[in-house]
Amino acid sequence: MVLAVNCTETIWCRSAVAAMLACKRAAAATSREPPPPPRPPRATAALAGGKREDDALPLRPRQFPGAICAAGRRQQWQQALWLLSCFEQRHGSARGVADAVPHQAAIDACARAWRWDYALVLLTHMESRALAVDRIARTAVMGACEKASTWGCTLDLLSSFSRRSLQPDWMAYNIAIVACAKGQQWALALHLLGVARSCHSSR
Repeated sequence: MVLAVNCTETIWCRSAVAAMLACKRAAAATSREPPPPPRPPRATAALAGGKREDDALPLRPRQFPGAICAAGRRQQWQQALWLLSCFEQRHGSARGVADAVPHQAAIDACARAWRWDYALVLLTHMESRALAVDRIARTAVMGACEKASTWGCTLDLLSSFSRRSLQPDWMAYNIAIVACAKGQQWALALHLLGVARSCHSSR
């Protein structure tokens, strides 16, 4: 029990430190070029350089998530979206977990590339089709929004957990705290820190 409490305290201490460090980074000029501004989503085939669905490898439905994940690890988010487009054209009638997995893989690919705008569009698309969006995919979109310094969008995603009967984990809260700190929303950052500690200390 003591060990569990100490681990929890360590997590939230790290969250507070991360928030303070984020404030310093936001106040200072960063050497890394920020991600490009969001733009309206276009056809995924066009994003992949004009490739057609027929140009795709003869992948089976179960092979698409792995191919999309591989593209994400290579920072090839456009390729990931194109593969998802191919999957939808070939197996668009599928529903449920089998259909949700490649979409979640594409969300992760966009999040890895800081393309929070496309990751958010994909998440909204999944929800409009009544596809299950798990906690990992939702947290990945939060992380992409935090990196783009869009704290409002990050908080909206955090609040969406409860609307979907999901419990945010410590990572989701930590992302939201850092996003608020970057946006100089000190009161919100402290409030979230208190809420996170309260929710997870009772477990």
